[in-house]
Amino acid sequence: SADGTTLYYCPSASTGTFRIPEGVTTISDRACSDCKALQNIEIPSTVTAIGEDAFYGCEKLKRIELPEKMSTIENSLFDECQALESVIIPDGITKIGSAAFYRCRSLESIVLPDSITEIGSSAFSECNHLKSIVLPNNVTTIGGFRESSLETFSIPHGVQEIEYGSFSYCRKLKHI
Repeated sequence: SADGTTLYYCPSASTGTFRIPEGVTTISDRACSDCKALQNIEIPSTVTAIGEDAFYGCEKLKRIELPEKMSTIENSLFDECQALESVIIPDGITKIGSAAFYRCRSLESIVLPDSITEIGSSAFSECNHLKSIVLPNNVTTIGGFRESSLETFSIPHGVQEIEYGSFSYCRKLKHI
């Protein structure tokens, strides 16, 4: 943007590491989508919001650390980030949107902060290597883990809603 606070576009030919400039507060919807060669995205602490599909299809993205001022992981934020292995989610995030990590096939485990209350529909579906996830006690709504490799799953006492089909085709799931 003209004032430097919104990132609208990341060149799809970007490779290696893309550093979002300090002072950016918003990353718009689909800003870095389909940047297939990006392996790392450095997000400054000034960012407070990242739009839907912002990193959709960043196939080689391996690791990301989300800034502490965010409150929501938007829908399809990391959808199709097939190489994503590590995500650092800060305390303060309350919601993981629908399909946020859909088809993140390299993600094996994830630790969610205590601030999370809602996990959207298909949020972790088709994460074929996802073996473990620890849900905080504050979670009230559980969306989807369909076709993940979860082996065990604990449902916190405060859960009020589990979406139909959330654990469909979790063939390795032995204990809930």
